Amino acid sequence: THALRTNEYRDRNPQYEWMQEALGLRKTNVWDFSRVNFVYTLLSKRKLLWFVQQNFVQGWDDPRFPTVRGIRRRGLTVEALKQYMLSQGPSQATIMLEWDGIWALNKKIIDPVAPRYWAIEKKDLVKVTIEGQASVETKVQPLHKKNPDVGEKTTVYSSEIYLDQEDGASFDDNEEITLMDWGNAIVKSKTKSASGTVESIVLTLHLEGDFKKTKKKITWLAAPSDAHPLIPVTLIDYDYLISKKKLEEDDDVKDFVTPQTEFRTPAFSDANIIKVKKGDIIQFERKGYYICDRAAEEGKEAKFIKIPDGKAASLASKAAGAGGAVPPEKVDVVPKVKGGAGKGGWGKSGPPAAAKSPANVLTPTKESVAKLEKKTDSDNGAAKEGDRVYLSDGTSGFPIPISTKMYDVKRVVGDTNGGPASESTMYQVKSVYNV
Repeated sequence: THALRTNEYRDRNPQYEWMQEALGLRKTNVWDFSRVNFVYTLLSKRKLLWFVQQNFVQGWDDPRFPTVRGIRRRGLTVEALKQYMLSQGPSQATIMLEWDGIWALNKKIIDPVAPRYWAIEKKDLVKVTIEGQASVETKVQPLHKKNPDVGEKTTVYSSEIYLDQEDGASFDDNEEITLMDWGNAIVKSKTKSASGTVESIVLTLHLEGDFKKTKKKITWLAAPSDAHPLIPVTLIDYDYLISKKKLEEDDDVKDFVTPQTEFRTPAFSDANIIKVKKGDIIQFERKGYYICDRAAEEGKEAKFIKIPDGKAASLASKAAGAGGAVPPEKVDVVPKVKGGAGKGGWGKSGPPAAAKSPANVLTPTKESVAKLEKKTDSDNGAAKEGDRVYLSDGTSGFPIPISTKMYDVKRVVGDTNGGPASESTMYQVKSVYNV
């Protein structure tokens, strides 16, 4: 009864109706609606195909792609996608959305059912000796403290444990911290290398301490043994494929490809992670939500893709934040800098002021600088033909006369030699046509 189509096909509606009438088909109602666009995202299949052909991505199901297969592999649930589209509703207005809304909705769906695990980064992991723990013990803990139906896991307690380097470096001497699912401990000593990396720590258990009074709640893993091995895993995070929020029609996608979009972090997890299957969504506590892209197998480590949680930090473009939004070779104008051009810069012809570009500010190319060096000034400051009119920053401009693609038209009033007389009972004014 209805044909649902995006607005770009609206011009074909008469053709659609003509074909129905010519073939004697039942009339259907065409319902036009706008396409949902997202920042830093390409929806053109032609442009996405270029990324595939250039091997920038793994395929059409790459987690960086806005395809259904891609976002599903990134960890977006079907329920979140359905709820988000229903919340948007049909609209004819062209919209550009941020990704935070859909990922925040996805988090609400997965948080109550995602089992909790721990992972410690391999790089510069800190070995910790626990005073007060004589032997290896195990205890059954819930996989989700607020939802016992999720299941249980086995936690190993040992006199030697591993911590992340970031956690170990944050400890102060004699500071009381909380080892999650264990209890409080006091930092007795800390050993650093010549480069300042923490190599080892000695903690003394203080289980009678109040965990509510400590500022740091730390995840940890017991040192591996034959009975309780650690499982190697790879934590994968992604950036946007392009470094500009919205590509204009005349933008070439090749100029805005993000240099690095995949970030891999080797880590260890405990033996409970072996039960996780491909496609399962979990949470590595204090690290985020992840979807299993490859389960742990003999000879192959497990791979987990990080799921954005809707927070600004997890959705910010890493490339744009590093000043890589636009390639310098494409830039012909320097942004205005405080302390640059003197007063009266707009529309005045004159030499560019010497201004130092701050960090991460794009600089003009050699070609654009050479163009700016050819300029002249008239005695009264008015620009002549062949001069270059400078912008207020005094570093860029355009030639006189200004080139245009518009066609010439006749004057509405008078001719090129003059205009109607201007009269006033107050004071004499100059004709606007005598310039």
